[in-house]
Amino acid sequence: MGECIIGAGRSEKWAEVEAIKQAVLKARAKAEIMAAAAGRTILRAAKVSDTEETEPVIARYRGSFSQTFATRMQFTDVGRPMDLPQTILVEKQVKVVFDLVK
Repeated sequence: MGECIIGAGRSEKWAEVEAIKQAVLKARAKAEIMAAAAGRTILRAAKVSDTEETEPVIARYRGSFSQTFATRMQFTDVGRPMDLPQTILVEKQVKVVFDLVK
């Protein structure tokens, strides 16, 4: 599984692409370990698919809500919407089938 956090001007699409790239790299690293344990090496990725089993998840803000609220109140008029920080974690799973050689 690969994951990427949306923030600092990055889009959800960018995060999805990065998460997929990470997932494929992790799959290859695991496959190399398993192939080596079996006395084989990876030739190539024969099939790659996105499992579509995960959706973006809103992660908890790591700061104190009361601190954030007090800070925002200093810069926000009462009755106007506040911009509370949030982090969106995008996770993607992939299935990769590798061809092996001896």
